[in-house]
Amino acid sequence: MPAVAWVDEKSFITVGPKLYATWNVKKKALEKKKGQFGKQRDDNILICVMVDGPSIYCGTSKGNLQLWKGKPTKVVKLHKKKSLDAIHCTEKL
Repeated sequence: MPAVAWVDEKSFITVGPKLYATWNVKKKALEKKKGQFGKQRDDNILICVMVDGPSIYCGTSKGNLQLWKGKPTKVVKLHKKKSLDAIHCTEKL
């Protein structure tokens, strides 16, 4: 099931199995831009998403936290045998 996070009042991110997309609202239409998984092709089942300013964080089915900037730029292993299915930020990262 895809997850959604709003970036601002005119754009949002959707993630899911083999899916990372940025959406922009343009008048009465939606503009979609797909993210590129690159080296992270084997860890491409994204479960959750969180936006913190310009940084986009995604949790994966392999227990990783991915930092996205159009593509995964940093990957941190948080769980060895479980998926990372929720992200909560209590202060500025």
